[in-house]
Amino acid sequence: MYLQQADAYKTLMDQNSQLMKQDAELIRKVGTLEENIAVLNYRLFGRKTERVKDMPNSDQMKFNFDLDDPLAFNEAEALVEDGIPEEPEIETVIIRRKKTKGKRKEDLSHVDEVTEDMHELSEEELAKLFPHGYDRLPDEVYSDIE
Repeated sequence: MYLQQADAYKTLMDQNSQLMKQDAELIRKVGTLEENIAVLNYRLFGRKTERVKDMPNSDQMKFNFDLDDPLAFNEAEALVEDGIPEEPEIETVIIRRKKTKGKRKEDLSHVDEVTEDMHELSEEELAKLFPHGYDRLPDEVYSDIE
């Protein structure tokens, strides 16, 4: 029994040393990946390497804001000979027509066909369906053209 425990202890120690090596290797890989991410983030979002003084034609980046120059701010306004023409006043005309009452009835006056769909039950059928009583709703009248 003592020999079995010694063998089990030895196998556990070997497994532990292998796991420790794997752990150290994974920690090293994680550190390398973190460094790579930091370098890539700096390249992507860090300070820009281009400078105005480094460019061969640095005059290209300069703008001329001389107030005496008519083309300094708005070239289109400077090129108009007589200045900006005045816009004519626009009159808005609003015509409000009164709605005539009864226009729908007047338009439908030539239609003669009237269809009445009544669905009624006898008092016995109503008493059977509604033992506690019922209230009759008012009739609905509407016009529909097909």
